[in-house]
Amino acid sequence: MNVMIAETRRIDLATRLRRISEILDELLPDAEASGAAMHRVTAIALECLDRNVIPQAVFALVDAVRKNPFWMRGYLFLAIIYRAASATQEAVATRQTGTKMCRTVRRFLIAQISRQTIGGAGTRAILSRLLDRMAIRMAMMKRYDDILRHQLALTLVGAGQFEEALLWLTEGDVEHAPMRWQ
Repeated sequence: MNVMIAETRRIDLATRLRRISEILDELLPDAEASGAAMHRVTAIALECLDRNVIPQAVFALVDAVRKNPFWMRGYLFLAIIYRAASATQEAVATRQTGTKMCRTVRRFLIAQISRQTIGGAGTRAILSRLLDRMAIRMAMMKRYDDILRHQLALTLVGAGQFEEALLWLTEGDVEHAPMRWQ
């Protein structure tokens, strides 16, 4: 009986991550500098989950996030795997790190936009295209931030940390939310 439950859980996790990946491909195309390499990592992790080799999937994702700390999908997938494995502390820490990285990218983009508009780099058309790309990237980081914060709140609720979960859901500035798990 326990083997059947574990097998169902593994299938659900692999299927769930595959579906999340498809949805993210539609909603938030992975234009994160090294899209092809990160898609390969996603495929490797999903293949490991299909074979029920969860540590290898985690290793592949951790290694990829270490190499590209701005790969938000990696944080999301890692946190989902940790939560499914009942590794709540790791799931929370991964989601917190992901939200911090989203905020870092957004601050960087704001600084770049300010510098470009003040400095007036190049022609108006080039500047307009550059600002459009930065705005799209900022919107993508905001969505990943929202997804990670929502998932973090669900994990905290599952761990009985109700007040902390509410703070993460309602707090606009993640840096002021509690960091008890670190």
